Amino acid sequence: RLDTTDPDPEGRYGRRVELGSPALKSIGLHMNRMAAGTLTRRTRTTTNQIVCVAEGTGTSNIDGEEFTWERGDILAIPSWRPFEHRIITDATLFEMSDEPLIRAMGWLRTTD
Repeated sequence: RLDTTDPDPEGRYGRRVELGSPALKSIGLHMNRMAAGTLTRRTRTTTNQIVCVAEGTGTSNIDGEEFTWERGDILAIPSWRPFEHRIITDATLFEMSDEPLIRAMGWLRTTD
């Protein structure tokens, strides 16, 4: 499904599919695929995210701090901290977030 999905038009997630709708009432699960050379759009959101690197390499800037990652690494992106990803080699990222819960409470905000 990732290979046939159009890239995110806002430039935040690359090719993205949801695993379930949502998989759980309080947790959203997504797979994101991005090509080498991609720099995602800087984003701030009220959701908390955990990103597991399934394949590839890159760096992420989270709240001004740079993190280098590769397959097997895990990133925690706290609520309202700006983040962006720079993809070095083609990457697939598994993302878990509390977006369904935050959305249901009416607290979801996303900005650059």
